[in-house]
Amino acid sequence: ISTRDWSSDVCSSDLGVQLRTGSIGQRSAAVNDLVARGIPVVTDVLDEGAGAIVPVDIVGLDDASAADVVAAAIGDLLDDDVQWFAASRRARNLAESWTFDDVAAALDRWLDVAEGLAAGTIHMPESIRT
Repeated sequence: ISTRDWSSDVCSSDLGVQLRTGSIGQRSAAVNDLVARGIPVVTDVLDEGAGAIVPVDIVGLDDASAADVVAAAIGDLLDDDVQWFAASRRARNLAESWTFDDVAAALDRWLDVAEGLAAGTIHMPESIRT
């Protein structure tokens, strides 16, 4: 998908959903793209802050129960304009708080802990989370 098509698709979205079975806390860049545009995101990555991203705790639930929890969170946002606008504002506030210094500091922390790690592997040590 081209960058132009991606941007168009993101901007025409009402909300995003990211579910990661067995997640170690990472989220996709698409979540940041949505948040930066004030589009609420429902996710089971539960370490998100400031209520900008709508968390759903589905750990240990069977598929049907997990689907019910996710559907309820999605329904709340799509059916209630006040809730959607509040989540959208929280997302924009979070995105507006991101600075180059934040990114540089996160990269610096990652580089400090990544030295000596095997190439081609994925690592998310607690020490680089803020």
